[in-house]
Amino acid sequence: MLMVTPAVPTISLAPDTLFRDLAAGRVLVHDEATADVDEAVLAAQVRESASGGLILGPRGRTHLIRALVWATCAAHRPTPRPVIR
Repeated sequence: MLMVTPAVPTISLAPDTLFRDLAAGRVLVHDEATADVDEAVLAAQVRESASGGLILGPRGRTHLIRALVWATCAAHRPTPRPVIR
């Protein structure tokens, strides 16, 4: 069996779609003291994969982009509400 590993890691579909939608809607805000994150976002190269997900290119500080997508998705999850039956 042949094992194939992608040369460029893919961000999973749900988080990158959520992040893209929030960014396109100008819903995301951040502190002014985040110049390193600003630079990483501006340098990021993202393209769409054949499956519809987004592929983050190896340019710039991709660890900051991945952390930003993760944190955005974690903060965007609805708060669990107890159900009384």
